[in-house]
Amino acid sequence: MTKLRYLFLSAHLDDAIISCGDYISKLVQEGNRVTIATVFAGENPFKSLSMLARIIHKKFNLGSEVMSIRRSEDLTAAALLGADCVHLNIPECIYRRNPDFSPSYRKLEELFRADLSLEQPMIEEVIQQLSAAIHLAEYEQIYVPLGIGRHVDHLIVRHAFERWMDTIDYAYLYKIAYYEDLPYKHYQLDVNWKTDLANQFVVTAICLSRVHLIAKIRAIELYKSQQRLLWNSRFSMYKQMLKNTRTSADENYSNKDRKYRFNIYINKRDKIRMKAGEISD
Repeated sequence: MTKLRYLFLSAHLDDAIISCGDYISKLVQEGNRVTIATVFAGENPFKSLSMLARIIHKKFNLGSEVMSIRRSEDLTAAALLGADCVHLNIPECIYRRNPDFSPSYRKLEELFRADLSLEQPMIEEVIQQLSAAIHLAEYEQIYVPLGIGRHVDHLIVRHAFERWMDTIDYAYLYKIAYYEDLPYKHYQLDVNWKTDLANQFVVTAICLSRVHLIAKIRAIELYKSQQRLLWNSRFSMYKQMLKNTRTSADENYSNKDRKYRFNIYINKRDKIRMKAGEISD
């Protein structure tokens, strides 16, 4: 049986597995090959850290080797699920600076209300590195973050990928699907995400089971540097992941088998083009 290949784009070195680790587990268990491409996996290019970066580093409790340790965690977590990794050499937002070398982002809240028009050079850099590292023809499906929570790096990944798609053959468009960003979805601070970020999409439900959820939780546990930053405790992480399966529940799935739905989002426009024959599968 020929293995199919699937690609998950991840803004940071944990996003894809926190959001989609259970689905990745299912794909691998079915004999497919999964690659996780993390965009903002590069080192801090400057000798100093901004105040915001210092505060976040203190949360990591990892000393000066933060990104090296985080990349190692990502490789270990992905290997647990049976996935491959690609790490692009682009620094995340807390390390980036303006032309005058002042920090691009000084406060945590600024990461979630950024003006993307000021991030056009970064979007172009992401397009350049993605196009060099990723060969779209190899993949059956490509999964992209919706951007729930409006974290600037998540939005950059989505906008860069969509802009890249606008420059190439329409034949690739049917391969694109979007996933919900966790844990940001459960913070419930982005109440308009469905209308703002997913209004043009149709939802397709994938049936997952308890074994996939367990695999995802075990993989998340390997991101030790992130747990203090994203959750108050390991128990709160467990609780949130379980809550996600309940909010994704569907009466067509059997509760006794502990099955739940994992939602992916596909552009209505691309569905229409496929039906019209403009895009060939």
